[in-house]
Amino acid sequence: MATLAPIFSAAEIRTAQEFINQSNNVVILTHMSPDGDAMGSSLAMRHFLEAQGKHVSVIVLNAFPDFLAWLPKADEDIIYESRRAEADVLLEQADLAICTDFNEPKRIGSLGDKLLSLSCKKMMIDHHLHPSDFADLIISYPATPSTCELVYRLINQLAPNHVSPEMATCIYTGMMTDTGNFSFNSNYPEMYEI
Repeated sequence: MATLAPIFSAAEIRTAQEFINQSNNVVILTHMSPDGDAMGSSLAMRHFLEAQGKHVSVIVLNAFPDFLAWLPKADEDIIYESRRAEADVLLEQADLAICTDFNEPKRIGSLGDKLLSLSCKKMMIDHHLHPSDFADLIISYPATPSTCELVYRLINQLAPNHVSPEMATCIYTGMMTDTGNFSFNSNYPEMYEI
């Protein structure tokens, strides 16, 4: 694992760890019409949290592109439009909701109102500008080219040297796709260390 300068505050890491430690049933949500960064960040977090013994479900509003179906556990994602009743039960049972690669509830369509109604803790991990204040913990770094890079950095700070091949596959996919195969927003050495 790369040795990186931490970008998160001590309070962000402490709160993220506390939220994870206090949860058993976690739902991970990502934006509608998910791309490589949305899929990669949500699935990498899933693999990480399952390794911590958590029950984790990834819920997306609508289907993701076929070219991302090979990602580890992508076939277990719950598509809200076609499995709403099942997803609603999982959302109601959740004690932590993690929002990856979106900065406001409207980016998840009809799931946005459901997210806002949940009584559980909410954590946002995102790199888009102007995050709205809907989560209990907002990890927002718009200068970062991908949410997958933020997920890697978070995992690296929470559990150094615990990135599995499945997590790495998901993280690399999002980093690659959100930088156009490393052709833009990718001119700093730490990206390549990651």
